[in-house]
Amino acid sequence: LNEAVYQVLDGITRRTGRLTKYLKFIDMGNVQLRKMNRTYLKRDAAISKVLEDYYPQLLGTMFVANSPGWLSAFWSMLRPFFPKRLVEKIDFLPTNKKSKSMKYPKAVLRYISEEHLPERYGGKNQEWPMPCAGRMYSA
Repeated sequence: LNEAVYQVLDGITRRTGRLTKYLKFIDMGNVQLRKMNRTYLKRDAAISKVLEDYYPQLLGTMFVANSPGWLSAFWSMLRPFFPKRLVEKIDFLPTNKKSKSMKYPKAVLRYISEEHLPERYGGKNQEWPMPCAGRMYSA
């Protein structure tokens, strides 16, 4: 899946002449540390590393929504060890456990229009699950 995303971005970059970066939006609602598949995480990290070698600096921004408290604490401890340019790309959004519909800061709306942002994140898009972006760009 990551390779397909990078190919779409590469195609857009070549057509427009402008470097196209991607936004990663991770919703960690209902994630529990003991139930995480470590084999998958290791494999995903290895694939991401290889793709980063082929397509450097394509991550524009990463938003992490509904993150558990342990992840925020873990990130706070590790943050000083990462390059500043990477740290600036990662943004943990405030968690609102009382409401299923979230209203996120203007930082999200800077990248995703309110009409395309799903309702569950405070936008107006009622379609869920979201359509496959790759199909929109394939010829």
